[in-house]
Amino acid sequence: MEHSEQINELAAALAKAQGEMENVKKTSENPYFKSKYASLDAVWDTVRPILAKNGISVIQGPTRTEGSDVGVTTMLLHSSGQWIRSSLALPIGDKQTAQSVGSAITYGRRYGLSAMVGVASEEDDDAQNISMPAKKKAEPKKPADDGKKKILDELKTILSDSGQFTEDEISAYHKIVADTKGDITELTRVRNICREEMEERKVARKEAEREIEAVPEEAEGQPEIF
Repeated sequence: MEHSEQINELAAALAKAQGEMENVKKTSENPYFKSKYASLDAVWDTVRPILAKNGISVIQGPTRTEGSDVGVTTMLLHSSGQWIRSSLALPIGDKQTAQSVGSAITYGRRYGLSAMVGVASEEDDDAQNISMPAKKKAEPKKPADDGKKKILDELKTILSDSGQFTEDEISAYHKIVADTKGDITELTRVRNICREEMEERKVARKEAEREIEAVPEEAEGQPEIF
């Protein structure tokens, strides 16, 4: 927490304001933890008139922290010019969407404001939520065997039946396929590489044939020049 050089007047005003405040009514429900909480609107409606009455205003703003986290800074300012502020980091993981960031900021504003003015906006669960073991991510379902078979059949057609690969190249690709250990993503990648190589070789062969056809044959009976 940071503050101005002096906070005596702010401290006195905040103490007076807290004496007039009551805890916010918890009218919203968290369906995941089966608990109730006070929304940001409810917190503001409760504390704003009392803070204003005592010469205290609030500024909140989002910040960007290291990694994929966002943050919210909450500042209490007194009419004397004294202030205190505190920041809260909010992890959002891989959910880098406007909705997830906005939701995290709203969450941070509610927690930050409640903490700074000293009101409770959540039911006390004795830290059960943070002590609960994280749920294991469900293992991705294995692709159907017929999907693998289809890719392997396509590879066989590309390598053996297209006539574009040597025996050594076919053997090398067979080893690469074996190294994938049946992973359908890797099999698909190998299939795509083989297909692109086959198409490039077909184009190169056609171009070579055209060049050969374009060379004029020597006319029969043409006298030799010494």
